[in-house]
Amino acid sequence: MDAGKYTEPQFLEMKRQFPDQDTITLSRFLIARNGDTEKSSALLRDHLAWKAENWPVLKAECTNEMKLGKCYVKGCDKEDHPIIVFHTYLHDPLDRHIDELIRLAVFNFETALSRMPEEKCKVTVLINRVGAGTGSDIEFARLLTTLLSNNYPERLYRTVVYPSSVVFYGIWQVVRVFLDPVTVKKVKPVMYLSGVQEFIDDEHIPKIMGGKSE
Repeated sequence: MDAGKYTEPQFLEMKRQFPDQDTITLSRFLIARNGDTEKSSALLRDHLAWKAENWPVLKAECTNEMKLGKCYVKGCDKEDHPIIVFHTYLHDPLDRHIDELIRLAVFNFETALSRMPEEKCKVTVLINRVGAGTGSDIEFARLLTTLLSNNYPERLYRTVVYPSSVVFYGIWQVVRVFLDPVTVKKVKPVMYLSGVQEFIDDEHIPKIMGGKSE
């Protein structure tokens, strides 16, 4: 956690407003808003309201989408961050329940976070676009990126997108406007499998992408 992005007075002000929140949480929300306590406190306040309304997410609430294998936690990257896999080709905007799909994503983020060792606090997202063709679920991508940006600041280590094509870049131009610049820099579009292998070992890359994971 980069404490250099905020000052001690800024942290103490956040602690005064949110005495029940731990140091890591306060730090994450401060960093997400570049140490601006007014914006950080507003973001954290909205997050706590969201969590009170939506947490916990139970497996039974996203079973239909889960059994299709669209999103799951599998293995770790080369730096020991848990990997959340999204199979884009399984996302059909005409045949899915958007609320349940969002709950599935949150369920998997929380699952990944719960598996982290104490010294780790971020996850890697692997987006598989093999077989996705020209189809895309822009509504889901927009809702998910906004939700994660607002409720999981400083939880994303890296997002690897493979294969990245003209179609992906068109989607990315729409989605990126909902993200802060720091998050945008964490997205790594790659055109070749070797780009994925730079960050993730074959044993954790799905076979459909050219890896060895079942």
